[in-house]
Amino acid sequence: MSGCEIARSNSRSRCLRSGMPMKTGKLPVVLIVLIALAVGNGAVISQEGDAQPLQVVVKPLDPFVMGSGDSLNGFSIDLWREIANHLALEYEFVEVETVDEQLMAVENGAADVGITGISITSSREERIDFSYPYFSSGLQIMTRVDSQFTVSQIVHNLLSPGILQIVGIFFLVIITGGHLIWLVERRTNPDFAHSYFRGVVEGMWWSSILVVTGNLTDRSPVSALSRLISLIWLVIGVLLIANFTASVTAIATVNQLEQSISTIEDLPGRRIATVQGSTSETHLQQLGIIPLTVSDIHDAYSLLENGTVDAVVYDAPVLRYYESREGSSRVKVVGTIFNPEDYGIALADDSPLRENINRAILALKEDGTYQRLYLYWFGSES
Repeated sequence: MSGCEIARSNSRSRCLRSGMPMKTGKLPVVLIVLIALAVGNGAVISQEGDAQPLQVVVKPLDPFVMGSGDSLNGFSIDLWREIANHLALEYEFVEVETVDEQLMAVENGAADVGITGISITSSREERIDFSYPYFSSGLQIMTRVDSQFTVSQIVHNLLSPGILQIVGIFFLVIITGGHLIWLVERRTNPDFAHSYFRGVVEGMWWSSILVVTGNLTDRSPVSALSRLISLIWLVIGVLLIANFTASVTAIATVNQLEQSISTIEDLPGRRIATVQGSTSETHLQQLGIIPLTVSDIHDAYSLLENGTVDAVVYDAPVLRYYESREGSSRVKVVGTIFNPEDYGIALADDSPLRENINRAILALKEDGTYQRLYLYWFGSES
């Protein structure tokens, strides 16, 4: 019998094809597995082909994110472009105005990545995830550059009790000297009138010139007694002028020291501005300081420069960047960095991007790309 031989005598069935035996019971299982793999691979390829670009949410923050649209640039923008290039990621930027909007977009899935200058904090870590830190920062203080006293400061200094006391002594010395010189000279010196009012006024003029300038007027005393009085009044004038000068200098120095801000200990009782929702606002509130908050750091700069606030507290690299450029000669960053913090890339919890982004950050630091970007934007080694 050709092709298939059936042995009925021993109740066994065997099918021979091309001389090779095959167990027909396993054929459907193999086919099912192969078909399933083929369909699965086809589905993966289809999904990858239809993948949408990542949504990268950013907000303005000099010098990390600047410009808008196609002209976006800055340290964080350049760093993300290097990361995306390293991982061959397609992406598009989504611009918002605040850090809270960034965090919310990442948290609710409207964005895949958030990057600007987002500080890594425990409260934020409860909502989202972060990459490895890519920038070490902290808070610092910015104040005005006051090259001279304002009119209000000068008036305040002149009306201080110490200065008013010296001025009062000046008038007392001038009035007393005017009376003494008139009483001594009115009978023998024609330069001093005999009448009380006119004679005393002329005597006060003589006394004031002698005390203030140390010089005699054209109404010079002629008697020995009046010359002795002149000598005494000359010494008194020198002492009063020296005391007045020293008092004004001391008061001005004390006022300047009291008004200066250089450390965090100087902040209580002062008018402070910062950005709403920032880590600087949280830290100030923890210190018992209620700051004036704005939505954009540039608004805080304006408040400082027009005298509405005494200082701005915010991220150190942001303040230093403004000081070295737009705010040069008008503002200064003082003191040391406090409340150290790190910037990270915001990601959704359990984001599959996290490990790849972390590896990319490490690779960019190892090959020198990170250092090159840092030098370009900040001008010194990190």
